[in-house]
Amino acid sequence: MRSGEGAPQLPVESEPEAINETENLGIRAKVVLDKSRVGEGVPEGVIDEIRPGFAFYEIGEDGKLSDEPFTVDMTNKPELVVVTDEDFENLRNKKIIAKPVNFIRSDKETWRLEF
Repeated sequence: MRSGEGAPQLPVESEPEAINETENLGIRAKVVLDKSRVGEGVPEGVIDEIRPGFAFYEIGEDGKLSDEPFTVDMTNKPELVVVTDEDFENLRNKKIIAKPVNFIRSDKETWRLEF
């Protein structure tokens, strides 16, 4: 076995810099590479169950927050988890803001968002 083969892959994290001018926009998100989460499906739940999460928005070069989130995740932390090196490299230095949302189970297959 070559060195590193078979060893569990630990998540890799970006180190977000402080963005003073965006403090009132939301929480600065950390980007985390965790290849062990490849293929995770949508969590199961019971109808009307509420789970916390975050919506992730990008701050453009003009310093303005995007109108719509580019993704959402059911998580307790303002961390954007990606599963590929390419996504990590593309997102790690972007200014990403996380805003809390609630996921509400609306039927056997669907979670809806409450902003």
